[in-house]
Amino acid sequence: MPRSSQLILLLALCACGSEKDPQPQTLEERLAAQPGFWFEAREGEDLAAELQQLAALGYAEGYEPAAGGERGVVVHDPQRAQPGWNLYSSGHDSAAYLLAPDGALVHEWSYPFERLTGVPGMEHSSQDAWRRVHLLEDGSLLALHEGLCLLKVDRDSRLQWVFGGFPHHDIEVLPDGRIFTLTRRPRLLPRLNPRTPILVDSIAELTADGELVREVSVVECLRSSRWHAKLSQAAMRGGDCLHTNSLRVLDGSLEHEHPSFRAGNVLVCVRELDAVGVIDLEQQRFVWWQEGAWRAPHDPHLLPGGRLLIFDNMGSEGYSRALEVDLTTGATVWSFGGDPPSAFFSVFCGALTRLPAGNTLVTESCNGRAFEVTPAGQVVWAFHSPHRAGEDAALVAALFEVERIPGPLAWLVR
Repeated sequence: MPRSSQLILLLALCACGSEKDPQPQTLEERLAAQPGFWFEAREGEDLAAELQQLAALGYAEGYEPAAGGERGVVVHDPQRAQPGWNLYSSGHDSAAYLLAPDGALVHEWSYPFERLTGVPGMEHSSQDAWRRVHLLEDGSLLALHEGLCLLKVDRDSRLQWVFGGFPHHDIEVLPDGRIFTLTRRPRLLPRLNPRTPILVDSIAELTADGELVREVSVVECLRSSRWHAKLSQAAMRGGDCLHTNSLRVLDGSLEHEHPSFRAGNVLVCVRELDAVGVIDLEQQRFVWWQEGAWRAPHDPHLLPGGRLLIFDNMGSEGYSRALEVDLTTGATVWSFGGDPPSAFFSVFCGALTRLPAGNTLVTESCNGRAFEVTPAGQVVWAFHSPHRAGEDAALVAALFEVERIPGPLAWLVR
């Protein structure tokens, strides 16, 4: 069975492409060589409604065929792996799981989408999954239904509140309790594209109780910046011409590396322009912009010494890698990919983080696996998702992110 029968290919993945030559101009063209991917262009009076529907869709429940083999934690070197629990959510259900290093289930959260009220309705079953989760100090959990809502449940999975403002992709929580997420709505902006609506990403700030404080348009921030020509070119294609897929609120610790990295500014990843940028929320404009060897990237992190860690989805011969680059020279400082390159590939999602002791935790979403790798490239912990999705459970459920949670966790003890 071709994978196209199992996968919803979003406008968010196809409508716009990189502006670099000789790269193809659309991600659709970039993916054409990947079997099973397809995109059917649609035109007509209902385009705005279709954009709204597509904006709401999450990524597919699963992509890669489910083969035999090991499930759960398959590698664990306790002497070299970073200590801590492992938190993850999966494309098969609205649930999150906390595992011990050896894979034993420590805690589980879940809340059925159908019990929520006052939120947009699902357009596809993939939205039932929790696309991103964030664990709070008291054991409560923030969970995001892609393109629909953000909710909070307590440690016993009792609903606390719901924000229904079309959030997507990412959640950031500051020490003072403020919550940042991305939102998205289709709009017709004649000054950018007089004929075709575009999906307008925004950065939303919420209180700890889920109340909206402000939204800052990523589109407007780019339009008012020195890189506005990139927006003008992309917007003429219509659709999801930016696809902002992550955000990090900077703490100011790297301001000495660059004045744009001051506290309160927000690092974002703009997948369809193959770019990473910093937005000043007060000025409401981009103040820093970087492009590099990566393609269709996710989840950038600024590191000490003026370096950037990023999940490079398609920059390694069309396959994926974890990439660390020097922002001054553009040189690759460290990378980890598949051997052969096709052994590591996630066309959508993907996440990574640098752990305190120097290892890197990587989530290869499409293949439903995560691994911790040393600077020397040795895998010292690995997890294969036990969950399945799609028709007849034929696919490995998408593994959105595995996050290492340090201890102790006082809330685990009643």
